[in-house]
Amino acid sequence: MTSQPPVTDETATTEQTPAAVRASSHDGASDKGTSPARAPIGQVLRELDWGVLLLAGVGVGIVWVLLLLQQGWVQIFAGLLPVTAGIMVGRRVKKHINWHAVLLGLFMSLSAVVAVSVLMFVEQQRNGPGAISPLLLQAMLFAVVTLLPFPAFGVITASRSEQRQRAVREEQARRGGRLDRPGRVRSVEDLRALSLPQLGGYVADLFRKHDFLVKDYRFEKDRLDFQMTYQDEPWLIRVYTAEKVKPGAAQELSQRMRAEGVKKGVVITSMDFQEGAARWVKDKPIVLLDGPSLLSMND
Repeated sequence: MTSQPPVTDETATTEQTPAAVRASSHDGASDKGTSPARAPIGQVLRELDWGVLLLAGVGVGIVWVLLLLQQGWVQIFAGLLPVTAGIMVGRRVKKHINWHAVLLGLFMSLSAVVAVSVLMFVEQQRNGPGAISPLLLQAMLFAVVTLLPFPAFGVITASRSEQRQRAVREEQARRGGRLDRPGRVRSVEDLRALSLPQLGGYVADLFRKHDFLVKDYRFEKDRLDFQMTYQDEPWLIRVYTAEKVKPGAAQELSQRMRAEGVKKGVVITSMDFQEGAARWVKDKPIVLLDGPSLLSMND
């Protein structure tokens, strides 16, 4: 088994790539003084989810007042309800997030103010002018102070979380899967028991320890291809879990290396290679690593 230089990885944050790419693209746009075109207000208003805004804003505003006027632990729900409603709305809407956030807080606050005003009127009718409960006055104040910002906070927070999760899902779909944690690998038997995503995670971590940078990876049927760099030089790493990997695996990698102008490559399997594979790469810039050789790199 041929030896290979230390391995480096640039992808300690591979799963965070989508966010990094978006951030860099936004920074680039701001550096050039350009900003995305804003949609006309009329179009924005047509595209808002008015049903959700009205249902959540009016309904939650009224329920919030009723909970706040209760005694004891029930009032705790009044404190949680505005943010919770904002989170639910933020998970549902896909665009015009700030508009939804502001309008939800406005509708919720206005509906609560109206509900409190109605209760004040009823109380005055029963007990005479000026007979207003301090609790109702407190509810009126809280309706303005808390129901404007807290629902908006929930919408924006939930929407950003959904956007990050959506970006991760899209990136995983592009790559054909995701790397998994391999757990403890102490022997060749442990290594051979790993699935392809787990072996990929093991390889990525191992190569990072040897100063390789993982640029990207992609699952292709029965294999996993990594794009890495070592001392600014690109490498292609191909990973298998199949037994007795044939010489064709190295030959296919060599063809891709020529097509992409990459001069260094590695074919890895947690099992073994056929004898012809070692003979074929003898005079090629390709390293073969079987299970024992891979495990020895972690010593």
